[in-house]
Amino acid sequence: MLAESSQVLLTRRYHALTTRYADQASRVVSQAWVDLGSYDPADVSRLARHAGPVVDVISARAASATSAYIATITETPVATASALVAPDWDSAFIALRTSLSDGHDWFQAVESGRLRSEAVGSNAVVSTARRAADEVAGPRIIGWRRTLSGNSCTWCSTVAGGTYHSAESADFGHDHCHCGVAPIFGESDPGRVVNAEVPTA
Repeated sequence: MLAESSQVLLTRRYHALTTRYADQASRVVSQAWVDLGSYDPADVSRLARHAGPVVDVISARAASATSAYIATITETPVATASALVAPDWDSAFIALRTSLSDGHDWFQAVESGRLRSEAVGSNAVVSTARRAADEVAGPRIIGWRRTLSGNSCTWCSTVAGGTYHSAESADFGHDHCHCGVAPIFGESDPGRVVNAEVPTA
């Protein structure tokens, strides 16, 4: 079994990698939103066509990284996860319409949609990685721990103290949340060490 220090280092590197992937997808969808130029309901499919293929590639990389992480940390071969989470393309348009109904001007509303579009890309990648962890988890994994990033809020810091039955249940969060998950197997709990060493807000 890997030494705990190696597990912790691996977990940190995995989280840094998946955070980079999420940020890449965020930028892709945000730029696609700006490039649309019009924001009618019919434009939802244009956004999906423009950004979707790139987000799928980035999500697939996150799924592969997750499979490799689980295989390495448990020292058990696993299949490559295949499930991709479909982005919620409608939500950016809903954010725009909600902003308009709240009395904001057009430019503020478009910016509200753009900010939401960033979360659309990021959330798709994070959700894909989370589901991949559940998909490839073997019997050696007895639970999951939510792991903090350097920007974790008080709420995330509080819920990170618990253990969870699935990666999905450990990774409930909010838009732009860079917290992750780490497996617990046997007496090994690398996420607990990561959390103890991460400064919180």
